[in-house]
Formats: sequence, structure tokens, C-alpha cells
Amino acid sequence: MRLMSSDTSTVHALMLDASSNDAEQVLNVLRNTGLAVRATQVVNDEELQDALNRQSWDIFLARDNCPQLPIFAALELINQSGRDIPVIEIGDDYTPEAVFASLDSGVQSYIPDDNEPLLCWAVTNELKHLEDRRKRKQAEAHLAETENRCELLLANSRDAIAYIHDGMHIYANHSYLELFGYTDWDDLECMPIMDMIDKEYRMDFKAFLRAQSHASDGSSFKFVGCKENGEKFDGFLSLSSASYDNEPCIQVLINIKADDAELQEKLLELSTVDSLTKLSNRERLTTQLTDLVNSAATGGTNGGLAYIELDQFDEWETTYGLKDSDQILVGVADWLRDSTSDEDIVARVSGHSFAILRKKTTTKELNNDCTKLIQSFSKMLFEANKQTVTGTISIGIAPINERSPDSAQVLHDAHAAAARAESGGGNKSCVFEYAVDGESASTDRETKESLRKIQESLESGRIHLLYQPIVKLHGEKQDFFQVLLRIKDEKDKAVPLNKVFPVTQGSPLALKLDYWVIAQSMRTLKEHRDKASRPTRFFIQLSATALDDDNLSQYILRSLKAARLPNEAIIFQIDETDATSRLKRVITLATTLSEAKIGLAINHFGSSLASENLLERLSASVMPFVKISGAVVQSELRDGATLKRLPELINQAKAANRQTIVPMIEEAQSLAQIWPLGIDYVQGFYLSPPMPNLHFDFDEAGL
Repeated sequence: MRLMSSDTSTVHALMLDASSNDAEQVLNVLRNTGLAVRATQVVNDEELQDALNRQSWDIFLARDNCPQLPIFAALELINQSGRDIPVIEIGDDYTPEAVFASLDSGVQSYIPDDNEPLLCWAVTNELKHLEDRRKRKQAEAHLAETENRCELLLANSRDAIAYIHDGMHIYANHSYLELFGYTDWDDLECMPIMDMIDKEYRMDFKAFLRAQSHASDGSSFKFVGCKENGEKFDGFLSLSSASYDNEPCIQVLINIKADDAELQEKLLELSTVDSLTKLSNRERLTTQLTDLVNSAATGGTNGGLAYIELDQFDEWETTYGLKDSDQILVGVADWLRDSTSDEDIVARVSGHSFAILRKKTTTKELNNDCTKLIQSFSKMLFEANKQTVTGTISIGIAPINERSPDSAQVLHDAHAAAARAESGGGNKSCVFEYAVDGESASTDRETKESLRKIQESLESGRIHLLYQPIVKLHGEKQDFFQVLLRIKDEKDKAVPLNKVFPVTQGSPLALKLDYWVIAQSMRTLKEHRDKASRPTRFFIQLSATALDDDNLSQYILRSLKAARLPNEAIIFQIDETDATSRLKRVITLATTLSEAKIGLAINHFGSSLASENLLERLSASVMPFVKISGAVVQSELRDGATLKRLPELINQAKAANRQTIVPMIEEAQSLAQIWPLGIDYVQGFYLSPPMPNLHFDFDEAGL
């Protein structure tokens, strides 16, 4: 059975499986049904990324048993690549909850490990759906290409072309308007074509119109036309059936004299070239970009668009004037022409903006080449008014792949990424990132700037995690660490992220940071527990943004499963104010995690008037830990003051059967003050500052 519409019936499959034997067994099952499967096995993100860059794939078969590449991470890489690849997960936990969690994460089918007939059916079904999507995209691409070329030909044709319906004009190109002496389409819209033909020819034209409406033979009708100002001209008119806005109509083509193919070709060429720089103009770039987007949508090779801004152009234009700044643009165009390949489409998009459209490239390759362009441009010497001019450029890159909606959106994305690069001081390239560049227009400039800096910090590695021990005061020692998100400031000192710039609540980047912290923490904890002599547990902070995400609990459960960590290895902590304002969500989350034996903690306990109410609403079984507000601790322990609020909070927590944690213990005297209160755990610089590793001896903590 031929499943795919390509030149061969080979099914190209990607397989995520830690066991080569299990992967081969699945392939044998599929091949026994007649599928010609050619597979590549991957076990980490580098192998998957390389495979996605190399070619298009028909199916992705995955087991969630690779610690280096959980399924949710694989799905994210596939989404980022823009590839349309159906994903089928094979697992041994075939429960409604597991199936729902899998489908909710973006998997198309979840198949039990021992059900071979269902696996074959699912693969066949997904391949058929993929073929249908590809055919639809191909048809849409052909239609879009045809419409685009028709519009281009109509707009640039020297022939006068119009569409009429029931004898009335519903469209006319510029040449048609110019021929009849009109400057604006509004003056011609709905005007009868009969009024534009000399009276002596109207009866003959009616007969010609009736004859052509029954059977068009492509013949011409010689007539005399009437211009808007009363002047007359001789012409040849031909009719053909057409459609406009999905409505049937008649196309009218008028020639003044015999066709001049060479002149027409020259005019079309001139219409696609920028008059100043001799590069392609925006119209040609848009046409080529549309073709590439349509090709990628039907499973063709991916590409990319680089949008280039001259960082200092406004200053040059002010200093040297329009004429000399135009000469700089010509010099930039010459440099771009020499710095790119013949296969690249290099265009002037607007006043001082340029673009490079490249086929058959990955985002990483294009970004690397753009970095070289930036370095090269900074060394270029241009001349304006006999003075040497140097400058820098900013480049924004937008990938072109199966998920690119249209050429206009790709151009918009590349421009948005270039704006981010330029706003950060210029002389750099940025790849479009929806969480930053896709923010709504209502987002204020300061917030956008913060989001841009956070994204750059993530990409450069300035944002990282530190770990601070939480030490048990009484009884058997336990290894607890608090996970802390930190960023390096201008002095290369690790400080909390919100001290440098706040993350906008509810923004896609805020949620991305939450999930990044969870994934990185679990990876670190797994590596440590594999080597440690006794189990280590992490406290991980959840922000209000994470609490607002409906997929949070499923993400946590799948992340733990992928990391092969026991569920009790993680305790998530929630700020008291967030828990109060989102109490219903927190109760639901706490119940779900409690059923999976995942602990929760109230953080900053005592920072509001709702502390006791939270203890009543959230039982000790779902939220067993309470961390006292650091502000209360610092206030109570300052200058040896008498303890009042702190003992009250400890007593409230103990009465509700909670384990208590007191942070901000900075010196031995503070520890001595709180020792009699019966506190379970302490945390602070006196015990250890936050560390980049987990090298802490809890047995020798000195308590």
C-alpha cells in the first residue's frame, strides 16, 4: 500500500528509544505490515536536532526512557524546527490519566507497549493524515502562487486589464486606468464598460460580448475608446472568462498596438529592481519569500530571512544629507552583493533596511553567517562628503519552515528580531523568539526591553541556577537544597533576577523561565543522586505565572518521569500572596501533586493576614512545609530584639502539623536566638551561601 505521496513509498521514521533492541522490534512489526520504514534512532537533543536539520520526517516514534531527552523536550525541539511530524508515544502506563497527559502535551497517539495491531493502525492512520496535510498544503501553495503571479502580472502589465461583472467594472489595473485617463480606481468602480466605448462601436461590441460569453475563441475586437476627458483612441479588445474574489466575471484585455514581448520583459524586470541600489526590491523579495514559504509548507527544505538595519543611518542622514546618505546605501548594497552567494536573494526592503533570503539553510547556519556579516561590516569604510564613515548593523533572523504561516508574517518576525537587536545597542544578530518579539503591541517599551535582556541572558548563559542548603536542626540529617534563579550583573556578580529587571507576570517568557528552572533542576538532581550516598531533595519555587498555566501539573509529572526521579525528590514552594490570590488553583494543584507524593511548601509565611487561613484550607498532607517570611526573620533578629511575631508563626505552623523552615540565618547569634523555638530546618549564609554545585556536608554542618 502506497502511503506517502513522494517519489518513493519509503517511510522516514525518527525513533526516541534508549534500547536499540526495542526500537528494532518496533521496526520489524511495522515492516511486517508492508511499510518500507527507514529509521534513525536518537537518544539526546543533539542527535534529534541534527536529524531535524538534515531532512523531513514522516513519523516520530518515542518511548519516554531517555534521561538526556524527555519526550516533552523532544516535542519542543520538533515545534521549534517547524517540522510537521506526527508523534506516537509507546508506553507501559496505559491509563486514562497517562493517555490524556500524553495527548495534552502534543502527542498524536499513545500506544501500549504490547499492542502491535494498534501501533500499526496508529502509524498508518497518522501517515495518511500527514499525506492529506501535505496535499492540502501543496494545493494551497499552488493556489497562492498562482494568485500571487496573477496579481503581479496584472499590476505590472503594460496591457490595460480589467474585470467586469454584469457589464460593470469590478477591477482595473494601473495601465487600464491610465489608458482611460483615470487617476483613482474609485472614479472607475462600477462604471459600465459600454460608456467607455465610442457610440459607433457599441452595437458591434454587444454582439461580440454575446458571442464570446458563449464560446470564447480568443479573437480581438477593434474599437474606439473614450477617455475620461473626452479624447478618443484606437484599440484592440479581447475577452475571456475569469473569476475575481471567487465570483465569475469577464476579463477585458486592451492593446493599443501589437505586443512587444521584449519591452514587456524589460518592464517586468525593472519593476523588480530597486532603482537606487540595483538590488531586488521589496516586491521581488515578497514573491520569492512566498514561493519559499509555500515550498516549506509542503515538506520542502527550510530556509531563513535575515532583516538588516543600519544602526547609525539616521545620524548619517542628519549629518551628511540625503544625497550623500544615498551614496552610503549604494556602498552597503555593493558590500552585500559581494558578501553573499548568487543563490541568495538580496533586497532593499525600505529606506535603510535590507534583507537576505536564503533557501536550504538552518537557523543556526544563517545566524553564524550573519555574525560574520556583522564583523565584516564593522570593518568597512564608506565615504560621504569626502569623509570616511564607519558603522554597525543589526540583523533579525526569522526561520522559514513547515509552520510559517505566510510571507508577511515571516517578514514581520524578522523585522521584530532586528528591532530587538538594534534596541540592545546594535552590532548583533537575534533570532526571532515569540516570547520576546511576539509580545502584543500594548506591551510598554520598558517591559519589552526587560524581556529582551532576559532572553539575551538566557542565550548567553548569564542566567543560571545556584543551590543553598536547608539544614535540619534536630534528628536524622536530610539533604535539602533550595534552587535559586540568578543572573550575573554588570560586575559579574550573581544576583536575583528581579533585582536586575522584573519579569512581566503572565508573559510567555516568564513561563519559559519557570519551566527552564524545573527542567534544569531535575537534570542536576538526577546526576547528583546517581552518585550520592543518600537521597537529596530540592525545593523549587513556582511563580504566579506557572500557577496560571493549566498544564503545570502534567508538565511536572512528565518531567519527573523523564528524569527518572522519585516524585518525593521535589518540593515545590509557592509564595503566600500567590497562594492566597489563586487559592482555588493552588488547592487543585496541591491535591494532584499530593496524590503523586509530591510535596508543597508555603513560602514567605507570615507576610500577609491570610497565613492562618491558608493553613486551614491546605492540609498538612498536601502542603507539609512552611517557610517563614524572610522579612519577619530579619526584623525580629535585628539588634537582638525580643522575638514576638516569629514565635507566633512557628506555633501556628506546629499546631497545624507543618514542618517549619526559617531562612535568612546570617550569623551564629541569630541561630542561638531561634534555637528554643522548636524549628525543624534553617537556611542562610551562616550555614552556606548559594553554591553552583551540591558539594555540602550535611553531617558536618556544625549544628
